[in-house]
Amino acid sequence: MLPAETEAAGESMPLSQELTGLAKLGRPVCAREFDAKDLPEAVTAAVAKQHSKAKMKEVMEITEIKEKKEVHGGFEIVLETGDKKDVEVTVSKDGKILEDSGEKKDKDK
Repeated sequence: MLPAETEAAGESMPLSQELTGLAKLGRPVCAREFDAKDLPEAVTAAVAKQHSKAKMKEVMEITEIKEKKEVHGGFEIVLETGDKKDVEVTVSKDGKILEDSGEKKDKDK
């Protein structure tokens, strides 16, 4: 995590590099730690399909501000692959992969 932070509801929260980039582009965002066991089924299924052998290390719930309203921006998930590399995926709450730093399926890991 980078030291950049944002404030939402009076709380200061660290932002990942990706979220920091969005904030610099004028898209206010915040990310809060989220318990992996509480992820929607569609999210866990999408991650398992894309990275079958990876373990979840960190989960953040993203909230964006659009047109003065809070909008759910998905979940940013840091995975550890079978070869001990970190991969970051962003998944919408309905299970659509929005970004994947691994770029390909983790078939043989």
